[in-house]
Amino acid sequence: MLHACAADPAEFWKPDGAVFDLLRDKRVITALIAGAISPQAARKAESLTGNAQKDMLTAAQNRTVRK
Repeated sequence: MLHACAADPAEFWKPDGAVFDLLRDKRVITALIAGAISPQAARKAESLTGNAQKDMLTAAQNRTVRK
């Protein structure tokens, strides 16, 4: 539906700490890193713990919010 009305959810919603707390699957976290930061960052993050990966996502989100 969002694509039909050309709405960009990123303009209206940012994930909060609860979203990151619920993430458990490292493959999902790695995919989020690839989309939020870069595929290269995701490849480097594959060997990190889930918590370190979540910290990367939080830092990326904070950089985006400040802009």
